[in-house]
Amino acid sequence: MKNNEVIELYGSPVSNCYNTVLAALRHKGIEHHQKHIGATQDAGFLLKSPMGKIPFILHEGAYISETSVIVAYLDQVFSDKPLFPGSPLEQARCGQLMKIVELYVESPARRLFPGVFWYLHNDPLHVAEVRPVIERGLNAVELLLQQNRFLLGGPKSGAGYYFYFSLGLAETVCQQQYGWDFWEERPLMRELYEQLGKLDFMIEISAQRDGAMEGYLAEKSAEANSD
Repeated sequence: MKNNEVIELYGSPVSNCYNTVLAALRHKGIEHHQKHIGATQDAGFLLKSPMGKIPFILHEGAYISETSVIVAYLDQVFSDKPLFPGSPLEQARCGQLMKIVELYVESPARRLFPGVFWYLHNDPLHVAEVRPVIERGLNAVELLLQQNRFLLGGPKSGAGYYFYFSLGLAETVCQQQYGWDFWEERPLMRELYEQLGKLDFMIEISAQRDGAMEGYLAEKSAEANSD
C-alpha cells in the first residue's frame, strides 16, 4: 500500500481522542495537516464519520473514524516506530490499557461534562454513579501497571498517549465535580503520566489543547447564558 500521501486529521484540539491520533502521527513522524472542525450530524459529515464523531482522518481518498481504529491503521500502514511495540503479549497489554481507560474512565467521565464544561447542571444520579465506576477503572489501570512494568519503562505507545489525554480530561472532571485528586494513591499512574507529559511533541499538543479549551469554554458559557 502506498503510504507517502499526507494524512489529513479532522477534529477539535480540545478532544482527547483527536489529541491521541495527533500524538500517534507525531510519534511516527507522519506528515499531516490538521483540520479543526466540530462534530455534526449533517449528511455530508456522516459520509466521512458514520457516527458523526471526531476525530477522523483522510488518507489516499478514504475516510477513517474511531480513535483506536485510526491508531491501528496508522501502525499497519506506517511501519516505522510502532505504536504497539513488543511481543504479542505486550501489545495485548497495551490494548488492555487503552480499553480499560476508554470504558471505565473516559466514558463515565463524559456523563459529567454538562456540569463541568457546559455551564449546566449534572443529574445527581449521574454524580452518584460515575465516581465508583471511575475508581474501579483507575484501580484497574494501577494494577495493570504494577503487573506490567514495561508499560512504564519501555517504548511509548499509542495506548500511553490515549491514557495521557483521557486521564487529563478525567482529572479535570473529578477535581471540579468531586474535589478529588485521584493521583494520590496511584503512584504508577502518576509516573506514566509525568513521563509522557515531558515529551516535546506532547508539550506542544497540550499547549494547543489548552489554548483551544479557553475558546471552547467561552463558547459554552455564551450558549448557556443565552438560554
